[in-house]
Amino acid sequence: MRFLLLVCEQCAKILFCFRLLENHCFKLGTVLTDKRSRKDVEKAIEYFEQAVKLDPNYALAYAGLANAETAIAVEGGGNPRGQYPKAKAAIEKALAIDDNLAEAHSYSGEIKFVFEWDFAGAEAQHKRAVELNPNSSAAHRMYALLHCYFGRFDEAIEEVKTAIDLEPASVLNHKIYGQTLYFARRYDEAIAQLKRTLEMDADFSTVHKFLINSYRAKGDEAQAFEWFVRQRIQFGDKPVEIQSWKTIYAKSSWRGVFERQLEQAKEDEKNGKPIYMQLAFHSIELEQREQAFAYLERAFGERRWAMTTLKVDPRFDPLRVDPRLDDLVRRVGLK
Repeated sequence: MRFLLLVCEQCAKILFCFRLLENHCFKLGTVLTDKRSRKDVEKAIEYFEQAVKLDPNYALAYAGLANAETAIAVEGGGNPRGQYPKAKAAIEKALAIDDNLAEAHSYSGEIKFVFEWDFAGAEAQHKRAVELNPNSSAAHRMYALLHCYFGRFDEAIEEVKTAIDLEPASVLNHKIYGQTLYFARRYDEAIAQLKRTLEMDADFSTVHKFLINSYRAKGDEAQAFEWFVRQRIQFGDKPVEIQSWKTIYAKSSWRGVFERQLEQAKEDEKNGKPIYMQLAFHSIELEQREQAFAYLERAFGERRWAMTTLKVDPRFDPLRVDPRLDDLVRRVGLK
C-alpha cells in the first residue's frame, strides 16, 4: 500500500509539472502573439504547438494557435491562402474540445471576419463569446474590432475600454483603442493613446504606422515624418538608408517618400512578392487613381484582410467620390 501511495504521489507530481509546462507554453504564446510582429508570432506558434503536444485536449491552446495563424495574415504579411487552413483547423479543434470556451468563439469570429468575410457569422461568434465569459478581455477586444471595421465607433470604443479594464496591462488592448480612434478620425486622441501604448512597449512595431497616418491626417507632416524615421529604424534600416529617406523628404516632402516606396513595392511585385494593398495606398497618395483601383481589385481577388477596412480607413478617403470604391465595399460585404 505504501508503495502504491508513493507511486501515486510521483504521478501527481509529474502531472503537476506537465500542467505547469503546458500553461507556461500557452502564456508565452499569448504574449508573443499580442506583439503582432511576424517573428514573435511565429515563435508563439511554436509554443502553442508544444502546449497541445503536452495536452492534446488543451482547447485554449488550440484557440491561441488559431489566433496566432490569423495574426500572421493580418499583421505579419502572410498570405491568407497559407494561414487560413491552419487557423481553421485549430479553431475547429478548440471548439470540438470545448464549445463553451469564450476565446474559441472569439477567434472563430475573427477567422470568419478576416478570411471568410462572413460578417454575420463573425458577429454571432463574438456575441456568443461575450455571453459565455463577460470577463474575457480577448472577447471584448475582438468584438471591438468588428464594430470598428463597420464604422460603429461608439460601440467599438465601449468594447475596447471594457477589454482594457479587464486587462489593463495588455499592450494590444491599448493599441487597438488607439487605432480605433484613428479610424474614427479622432486624431489627437489617437496620437495620445498610441504614444501611451509605446510607453508600455517601445518595440510594438505596428503602432508606428497609425501614429504616422494620424499626424498626416491632421496635417502635421513634420511629426509624421519623424515617426516614419523611427519606424524605419525599427525596421532595421542602416544609417545611410535613414539619411537617404531624410534627403528625399527634404527635397520633395512626402511625395518623394511615396514615390520611392511605390518603386520598392513594384520591385517586390516583380520578384513575386506583391503586397497589393501597399501598392494601392502608395498610388492613392500619388493621385494615381486608376492604378490604385487596379491594385485594389487584385487585393480583392486574393481576399486580403485589409479589404475589410475599406469602409473606415481614412487613407481611402480620396477615392470615396468614385463609385468604384462603394462597389468594392459592397462586394466585400461591408454594406
